[in-house]
Amino acid sequence: MWFFYPDEENSGTTWRVFSNAEWNITPALLLNAGLMYENTGRIDDFLSSRIGLNYRVNDKHSLRAGLSRSWRAPSFYENYSSFGYLWEPIFVSDPGSLKEGLDSIEIGYLGHFLDQKMALDIKFFYHDFTDRIILFDEFGPEFYSRLNEYEQAGFEMQLSYTGETDSLHLGYSYVKEIERDNSELVEAVALSSPEQTLSLLYSHRFANDWLGSISLFYVDDLRWNFSVASTVPVSWADLKLARKFKTTNGDLDVSLTAQNIFDEEKINLRGRDSGERRILLSAKYSF
Repeated sequence: MWFFYPDEENSGTTWRVFSNAEWNITPALLLNAGLMYENTGRIDDFLSSRIGLNYRVNDKHSLRAGLSRSWRAPSFYENYSSFGYLWEPIFVSDPGSLKEGLDSIEIGYLGHFLDQKMALDIKFFYHDFTDRIILFDEFGPEFYSRLNEYEQAGFEMQLSYTGETDSLHLGYSYVKEIERDNSELVEAVALSSPEQTLSLLYSHRFANDWLGSISLFYVDDLRWNFSVASTVPVSWADLKLARKFKTTNGDLDVSLTAQNIFDEEKINLRGRDSGERRILLSAKYSF
């Protein structure tokens, strides 16, 4: 059974006040702190905060660490709807008016190599969610419930290289969910973010000013909220050729893009079937 019965029209005003401060403790050590106060009129006021510390080892290497506590007020739909649903083994109830909370810990490294042509950025993180609001929509009508405690940890890495004619960008992330309570909900929500994602972009500028690039992507199986988007990992590749033509009165940008050049059939991200090869021709004139 599913219920939704708003009893009256609702309106509200949100006020936010935020500030940021920096302190150079030493020439190499920088402290940054930020605060934000929010009043929504629907729930208790709350204060979000973040503190970060950056240490510059030398001109090529730096380290950073950060702590933050943030909150999110529920939307009107989340706040004023009233739901009840029984789906074995999960009971989904009214999410109520509690705010979502997130405590984060991050440590990172940034390094430059090859005369500043190459940069490596690595970040490790831990996230602890409190009273996370979860949207269910694969059982029929949309309704919400709460996951009392939910943790995840992982790391992100970006490697970039910029030369005179060639550039390369590599991105990779790994996220692992850590079960705490509400085990059925934790198992269900674990796929709300892919465990692994990978992207690679390489571009080359030819002597005649044409710019060619190839993009490669990999995404683990995931769900957008609770609607299945992809039940298996997917990968795809795109090719692009572009050039800018200068004219007397403006610039003409033309590009030819081949999407999913390997014709992967299982690409289905965010509910949109895109498992077919596509050729796109675009032009833009600026004056």
